[in-house]
Amino acid sequence: MDGANIERGESSELRCKKRNDRNSNDRRTSQQDVNQGVKQAETKEKVSASDILQNVLKKRKIEMHDCSQGNGVDKGAAMDILKAMLEKNPQVVAGLADDSEQSDTDGNVDRVIPDDFPQDYVMEATKCVQINLDGRENSINPVFAHQVFPRDRYIIGFKGLRIEFSYTKRWRVYVKIEFEDKLTKSEGATWTTDFLDSDLDKLIQKSGINPIYGKEESLTFDEKTFEAWKIADRSENPPSCEIWSNNNQGDALVQLYQFRTVNSTEESKVLLSRVQAMSLWWIETSEQTNAEDPRWKLYIAVVGGDTIAGFTSLFEFTNPMRGSSPHTWRVCQSMVVPFFQKRGIGREMMERLYSDAISDSQVFEVTVEDPCPEFVKMRDCIETYLCCKYIALPSPLQVYPEGLVPKYVAETIQSDLKLTLKQVQRCYEILRLSKLDESDEETFRRFRLDVKRRLFSDNVEDVQGKPKSELKANLSLLFESLHQEYRGVVSSLVSKSLNVLERI
Repeated sequence: MDGANIERGESSELRCKKRNDRNSNDRRTSQQDVNQGVKQAETKEKVSASDILQNVLKKRKIEMHDCSQGNGVDKGAAMDILKAMLEKNPQVVAGLADDSEQSDTDGNVDRVIPDDFPQDYVMEATKCVQINLDGRENSINPVFAHQVFPRDRYIIGFKGLRIEFSYTKRWRVYVKIEFEDKLTKSEGATWTTDFLDSDLDKLIQKSGINPIYGKEESLTFDEKTFEAWKIADRSENPPSCEIWSNNNQGDALVQLYQFRTVNSTEESKVLLSRVQAMSLWWIETSEQTNAEDPRWKLYIAVVGGDTIAGFTSLFEFTNPMRGSSPHTWRVCQSMVVPFFQKRGIGREMMERLYSDAISDSQVFEVTVEDPCPEFVKMRDCIETYLCCKYIALPSPLQVYPEGLVPKYVAETIQSDLKLTLKQVQRCYEILRLSKLDESDEETFRRFRLDVKRRLFSDNVEDVQGKPKSELKANLSLLFESLHQEYRGVVSSLVSKSLNVLERI
């Protein structure tokens, strides 16, 4: 999933722990971070505004996509940072239209290409990489390539470069590198050979795209080896832990498998390593984790009986102070390969996950690590559906004072459905909107004010001291954004003929 940039060398579980520690602290240094960003804008001759904004937010591991999660700066506050930069240094406007100066995930600034460097030898990584999958006719480009080619978003020194990553149905990979020409010397130009990328095969082998678990290699540059892998993986027996099937035939068949403890079998450790390696192309901060840790769990989606089409990994935290329900399930990675998207596979995986959590009395809640906007919507749909299905909120739906779900109601829902308290409030607001007649100005006005009041309360430390007019404008923009998100969730629930909305 998209999110805050990672620090290399740290395990995902360690980052999760650090993030929890950060979220439990107050944000009294937020203004210092903003000031530092503005100071940075003042001192640079030319700077990318988006770069500085990302650096400011990255310092605090904050995302802008959804302030209602309670652990981030809202979009209005983020825009305030940009506004301050623009006032201090108008030159940052140039950076808004061109993200070529943005830092990569490790904070390394992109190489500035000299004027005398031949442009034919500059290739954008995501455009020269092609992803192929056994059984699929078309190839696709990745969304991200920075974890395979980490210097920046370009591969420099090759003309007509084409790199094919061809995968088996079990995500073993064959790499084929082709190019028309390669620079080997500068011939007195202003740049040196250190500026060039070289030994791409070694770079790829050392990157996270090479699965780290398994007695046998899962990456090869030999075509004959790959052909043997394809044949073997086509006849590979499915895992023995099936939990759901749609009972269709052929390519429409979807089956879900669950590994409750990834480190319990060699098969599950290898699968986790391979799908995490594959996910680097589509999840910005994905990485391979320690599959030997017994707290990792894995859901696998298989299409057509033999092709792994998606996965969801989660990490189980334990808080002994919670008595009989000490466990929190943190969803760390969840994706469906683009070849198989728009089939409801991701939703089905998450529904199975919630079903398992609800039936496990030791699970306290399900949380999500840095969800992207698409995942936020899917999560909202699933959790709102659960609230309706189990009639978790009183029926008919009440309008609580100030629009806030009472603590005892929220905690009961948290206990029964494993939702976080903030998600309970969010689901309530979505359901409340679904019952509104938006043409009734007074009713909608009350809803709008309640949501704005809640947004202000969630982000009070970020908006203190702001002029009233600016605060009102920011809250209005934020409400409109949230309103559209909520309407999208309501529309999705209705379009799927889920009459559960009528239960509340």
